[in-house]
Amino acid sequence: MEVNERKLLRAAQGGDKEAFQQLILAYYPYVKKFLLKLSGSEQDAEDLTQETFLKLIRSIRQYEPNGQAAFATWLMTIAKHCYLDFLRRNRQITVDFDAQELPSGDFFESEIERREDAEALRRAIETLPPEQALAVRLRHFEQQSLEEIAAQMGCEPKTAKSRIHLGVVKLRKTLGGIKNGES
Repeated sequence: MEVNERKLLRAAQGGDKEAFQQLILAYYPYVKKFLLKLSGSEQDAEDLTQETFLKLIRSIRQYEPNGQAAFATWLMTIAKHCYLDFLRRNRQITVDFDAQELPSGDFFESEIERREDAEALRRAIETLPPEQALAVRLRHFEQQSLEEIAAQMGCEPKTAKSRIHLGVVKLRKTLGGIKNGES
């Protein structure tokens, strides 16, 4: 950690509003980009970034500048938890059917089946614990490496791998039951 950043953190922990402003200006773009990548929505990323910095302001005194975690890691962990809370609050997925393009011709039936499968997969992912759902999305939809996923989730690569594996096993079980007529 830079000497200036350490001084800035101590000042912020002491309630210095200017120090908070400088921290926010320095880290805002990184946090928003991270949350945009996770949420896929500019508006959600903006809201989650605001929530992250509000939580930072409330909990800045808990951060230990000489501790094991770098400030950036600690802040991104707050952002990750804001996103996981967001997932828990918003388990509902809405589909704008008017915006959906319906295929025509010979592929109509197969396209409908593909979309039904995709919707079933989205619903199944929403039933997973948030950490598993996030790990599965990052690995299988964004093709991120275990190291990248671990860094974003604030865990070890083997933990990320375990979350992905457990999530995929649960998805197979859930989707297998759906395909066999169970719900």
